[in-house]
Amino acid sequence: MSSSLHISSILPPLHLLIYSSLLGTQLWHSLIIVKILHSTLPRAQFTTVQKTLFPIYFKVQTSLVVLTAITYPPISLLSLAKNRYEVIALGITFVGASLNVLVWGPRAEKAMIARIHQGQFFIVSIYIPELGFGNWKF
Repeated sequence: MSSSLHISSILPPLHLLIYSSLLGTQLWHSLIIVKILHSTLPRAQFTTVQKTLFPIYFKVQTSLVVLTAITYPPISLLSLAKNRYEVIALGITFVGASLNVLVWGPRAEKAMIARIHQGQFFIVSIYIPELGFGNWKF
């Protein structure tokens, strides 16, 4: 019984810490980091940074959603199962985070890389006269 009391006394502050981390990382990355990097870095460097940051951010986001559900007070997942609306909210968040990791993140990375290569081809076509006008492919 004492271990149950011990766990139930730790879960609320741990849940608050994890949920706050989830919300904080989402807001920080979405509203601050991306906007600052996009406005200050050239496209090639922005793409390089985002290729590194996005996978880490998406994995952290997915992990924090799972940890938020596991630490739901007072007795973890059993308490969460009793609250249908919070299960739905965390479920939607988990599905979105999982799709970020598995689908949208890789697609965004491929699109950014393709756009960089397209820009490099354009620069080469303009500044190397030997390629001629007929080599422009857009």
